[in-house]
Amino acid sequence: MPAVNPVKLRFQIADVIEFFDTPKAFHRELENLFGFYEYRTLRKGGTIQSEPMIPSFHLPNPVLRQLKLDVKSLIISNPQNSFALCDELWQSQYYEIRQVAIHILGTVSAQEPKPILDRLEAWLKPDLDPFLKSELLANGTKSFLSEFPEKWDSFLTKYLDHDNPRMKALGLQGFSEPLKQKTYSNLPTIFRNISPIIQEPEFELVTALRDLFEALIEHSPQETAFFLRQNLSVTDSSLTHRLVKQCLPLFPKTTQEQLKEVLM
Repeated sequence: MPAVNPVKLRFQIADVIEFFDTPKAFHRELENLFGFYEYRTLRKGGTIQSEPMIPSFHLPNPVLRQLKLDVKSLIISNPQNSFALCDELWQSQYYEIRQVAIHILGTVSAQEPKPILDRLEAWLKPDLDPFLKSELLANGTKSFLSEFPEKWDSFLTKYLDHDNPRMKALGLQGFSEPLKQKTYSNLPTIFRNISPIIQEPEFELVTALRDLFEALIEHSPQETAFFLRQNLSVTDSSLTHRLVKQCLPLFPKTTQEQLKEVLM
């Protein structure tokens, strides 16, 4: 992996984004750029903890960061070309190139929600790489959340209403990821949608529920505690009680004591 020279990198990125209007050529040049900075030792057999399950270039951070900065103005000014480009890049087998597709989807501005919504529905599947899943829900939804917040809630509700627990888990993660990024604050909508699930949780949803609880507590511990007390008072589910107990240390001490009274 060569050292990153900032000036050289800017010129290399400029060569790539010249092909912004030609998705396949952009894809080819982007793969060449990432290949130039690839950490090949890791690619050939070295490992790092918590890495994507799909092929990765293991790029130095400045490469992707600078690319996102330099391409932003083109994404904003060329929505139709941006959609075509993110569709092309999403076909890649490489993690970082799909990250660029997600960045485009989260940056593009649309007159109506369908172009973004169609891609979110097509990309967000239970078997999607976990890193890409988190990235898509946290960063690929920024434009959609900003411009069409009411559509986001109905989009996630379809997942929560699904018979497949893995699809329901995606809906729960769809609420938790934007909370982690501080980009979503409509807590009443979240609470209304997840109340039935919390009162009668399925075992397959334990991890997704715990992650959502953690994000809600970080965002607003008092409102989350009030919500949990309400639901604990109307359910005798041992799984719900267990989940709340696991999350107790995340609350302030006084709030922990209040919840313990309901859990007893």
